[in-house]
Amino acid sequence: MDLVYNIENKSDIDLKRFNLLLKDLMRFFQEKLNFDIPFKLSFLSDIKNSRNPLGKTAYYDIQRKIINVYVDDRHIKDVLRSISHEMIHHNQNCNGQLKFKKMFNGYMQKDEDLRNLEKNAFELGNTLFRDWEASIKDRIKQGFPHAKKKVNNLLNDSKSEKNLRKMVRKIASEYKDADYKTKEQERENLENEGSTTANISGYSLPLGMTNWYDPEKKVRPKGYKRYKT
Repeated sequence: MDLVYNIENKSDIDLKRFNLLLKDLMRFFQEKLNFDIPFKLSFLSDIKNSRNPLGKTAYYDIQRKIINVYVDDRHIKDVLRSISHEMIHHNQNCNGQLKFKKMFNGYMQKDEDLRNLEKNAFELGNTLFRDWEASIKDRIKQGFPHAKKKVNNLLNDSKSEKNLRKMVRKIASEYKDADYKTKEQERENLENEGSTTANISGYSLPLGMTNWYDPEKKVRPKGYKRYKT
């Protein structure tokens, strides 16, 4: 089930840089945990907190179902990991495990039930985050092998989803060029064997022609002869 999440940015972080990764992460966790209630995600900025070595990184609002994440001077991967942890708490809340529970300073050391829930969030949150990260890398490997570096750069530096579409079109174009070179080699092989014509996409073309028939664009070069198969 696809849930619609309300994302609020109260910081200076450019969400477009990792918007695709964020959406994919939330989709992955929702599918694995199967919670059916969306949460609100809020990005917060607190310079004073960021300068505190033991400052806050994120927290979950049980009543309002809001995941709050501090983002100042943090690596994007670390921010996503914090969101993963808090999504486990959201799942616990959806399952009724946080009902009548109230967080307080030192709750993990003073309340055994909350301690176990926190341990579950650490263990399951980190495990699923690693699984998600591995799934991203697997999808890259199963795609265009030569484009792995380009995709990684895109994930790190993308300005918008429009850039991703441009990259996909560029990669597809490169593969089309590679396919053309393969056909060019086949034509040269026929020429070396003494043939006078080459059969390309259902048409008989005089050897030496460089304009090939493109069935998608339906462009037929001059000098072609239709042959029967």
